[in-house]
Amino acid sequence: MVVCKVMLLLALVVSVQPVGSPSDRLPTATSASHLEGSSPAPQPHREDPCGTHPVPCNPAGTGGALAVTILSSIVSAALTLLPIKRVRGLQLRRNEEDTFLWWFLFLGLNGYVLWTIYFCHCFVQGGSALYIVLACTFGAVAHAGLLAVATRRTTTPGGDNRIYLAIVVPLGCCLFAAFLKFKERHYMGWVALGFSVSSHLCRMGSADYRGGFDTLVVAASFAGGINGFLWLTSPQLCLSEEYKINSYIIGVIRSVETFFWFKPKIVRFLWKFEGEIVIAPAPAPAAPAVAPAVPVVAPAAPDVDALAAAPDVDGPAVDAVEVPENVELMPPV
Repeated sequence: MVVCKVMLLLALVVSVQPVGSPSDRLPTATSASHLEGSSPAPQPHREDPCGTHPVPCNPAGTGGALAVTILSSIVSAALTLLPIKRVRGLQLRRNEEDTFLWWFLFLGLNGYVLWTIYFCHCFVQGGSALYIVLACTFGAVAHAGLLAVATRRTTTPGGDNRIYLAIVVPLGCCLFAAFLKFKERHYMGWVALGFSVSSHLCRMGSADYRGGFDTLVVAASFAGGINGFLWLTSPQLCLSEEYKINSYIIGVIRSVETFFWFKPKIVRFLWKFEGEIVIAPAPAPAAPAVAPAVPVVAPAAPDVDALAAAPDVDGPAVDAVEVPENVELMPPV
């Protein structure tokens, strides 16, 4: 009987469950080693930190991201002043490099005008793009001044259409941006990207890589190449996609230009590893074709006896007359 009571008591104890909230009975997630360090699951109602505006003007967020924005803007503004030396040396008779220099300034002016209007609302709202607006505005003013000087120094009287281009096209870009009314910003950004990239391609064509190693120009090309990829260090910056792509392309162009500047030095450095190199001499210029000399034959002296014996046209041949010794001949008059 006692054994039956003990067994009944154990059965009651096992059948009793602890009382708790419904959430306590839900299965808990277990941590797995392959999930450690992964990003948290996306929340359906989480707000985008960059907002819904295509050109956000949010703060940089961290001190490092803000430093990247300020540094990139300062470098971009400083590089716009580099062509001053080239513009001051322009003359009326322009060459191939001078032509590319003028188009670099012209296309760059239109690109800076569009980028300034593209980011102009950030000038009031502030944020990470504020310094980009200031740099683009400074670049537009600098290019406008340099373009005016370059046009005045290289304009030929009559038939030069560059004066009209330098006035009409920038005004057209302003009207084009105003027509969009800040609604098609992505479209405006791609147009500005096209102007900026074309401008830097012309700038690369305006350099004389064999004319001499200019330390300042080479340093500017190297700094511009690094500046184009600074945004990779802060991918969380809320900037437009078009402007970042524009910076990357310009960084590639600047890097290629730096390679062209260092190309002669790189070749000489590689020659040291190749050993002794015999450089083939340049072929000698071909001698001009000379016509073969024609031998000049002097005419033979006439035979007096043959002429005397020759028959006369009007009569028979005249025999030689013997002159006596005592007869003096009269000298010819």
